[in-house]
Amino acid sequence: MASGSRHFFLYALISDSQFPTSDYNAPYCLLEYDRSISPQLAPYAVLASLVDGAGVPSVDFATTGLAEFHFPKESGKQVDALWAYYNVTHSIPEPAGAVVIDVQGNVLQSSPAINIGSAPVYIVRHASP
Repeated sequence: MASGSRHFFLYALISDSQFPTSDYNAPYCLLEYDRSISPQLAPYAVLASLVDGAGVPSVDFATTGLAEFHFPKESGKQVDALWAYYNVTHSIPEPAGAVVIDVQGNVLQSSPAINIGSAPVYIVRHASP
């Protein structure tokens, strides 16, 4: 990366009214009060395992209510992270030959369409040999 930077972090903060106004940081805590791992850490670990070393993603907010992060092809795979916001759900056609992974790292069954809600969905396409 430029200037000798070893890491690049990208944050997208989108206002969502589902969180109560009191104790608003609670949903974002990755550790419990006793420093044990919180369930919210799983989605971060899944994303990190999929895009490790992928480089800077391109971001697409062209569709209202849908966030799309397209990570560059590295190690022969293309990873896209998609999720809906503003309480809007979307359905997109499943790309041929792609593996769809939910926020907890489970591979979803193949279907003609992918339903995208507020939880991220990862689409992984492997390069052909």
